[in-house]
Amino acid sequence: MSGAIQIRVNWGPKFVYAVLLLLSFLALESGYFLEKGLLIGGRTIENKLLGHLISEMGIAGFVGFILALTFERLSAGEFSKLASKERDAIKTDVFHYVYGYGIPREITDMIDKQILRTMFIRKNMSAKYTLEIIEAGGQVGYVRARRELSYEVENLTDQPQPFPFVASTDAAPEVELNEESKFISLKVEGCKKPFGFDTDELLKMQRDKELEKYLELPSQNIMVLPDTATKVTVTSQTVKYLKGGCVYLILSNHTCDVDLRVRVPRRDLDVVVSAYANNKLKEADTHDPDLGTYHWNIEQPILAYQGIYVGWTPKAAS
Repeated sequence: MSGAIQIRVNWGPKFVYAVLLLLSFLALESGYFLEKGLLIGGRTIENKLLGHLISEMGIAGFVGFILALTFERLSAGEFSKLASKERDAIKTDVFHYVYGYGIPREITDMIDKQILRTMFIRKNMSAKYTLEIIEAGGQVGYVRARRELSYEVENLTDQPQPFPFVASTDAAPEVELNEESKFISLKVEGCKKPFGFDTDELLKMQRDKELEKYLELPSQNIMVLPDTATKVTVTSQTVKYLKGGCVYLILSNHTCDVDLRVRVPRRDLDVVVSAYANNKLKEADTHDPDLGTYHWNIEQPILAYQGIYVGWTPKAAS
């Protein structure tokens, strides 16, 4: 069976203009004969009112054709130039375009690099600290701080992306406490190939870097899939001074929300917490310092390289 022949009509501007011009001339001619009278088969067809209306429509169509060829094209050209100019202005300095004043290029470049060009965000972050006073060298002057950090990683793109996992924990202030500073466990779920490491495996993987223990995984280890949350749970531990000691939670990715808990089993420390940004720490219902339980929620997003400070002071002996 032979294929059917298809005729495609190009409905471009030239075609529309030609049809408009043709219809205008037909309307003018029809209106003229209706006004003057048209002899058909010995019968005269005459309707001056209808002929006048059709003639006016033809004139209007002809005028529209002239305008389309002149003023409309000029207006379209001016609009195109204006739109192109606006696009160039936005590309040059979007802040000046939006707010009415510019920001130095060095700062906008850093904003673009650290904030706008990100493929991942973290959600449902939970940070749980356990603080215990310990002794070393016969002196009770240190605090063991254990942290369990869990969060979900969301891939903002439509393709699988390798998540760069980097973690650190501070080195102990004394050599004899060095083994107290370590990574205890790591578990990754929901990625292309889930995995986990225990304490012994992590001890072989961690590296000493200046004043901290450093853990970095190859970029292909955590392949985050689009539209699927990857859950990461990492537990680590360090030792800090009892007086003047503190720990920091610095985030390397934008984080939507944080649930922060600090537990003091012996109730011998007062805990102070603050955020490194304009974020409010909201006390949860389970917040009860008298029981050694501290619990806050941060419901506003925390940008990359912002974080949380957790400090303490020993309680006076009763």
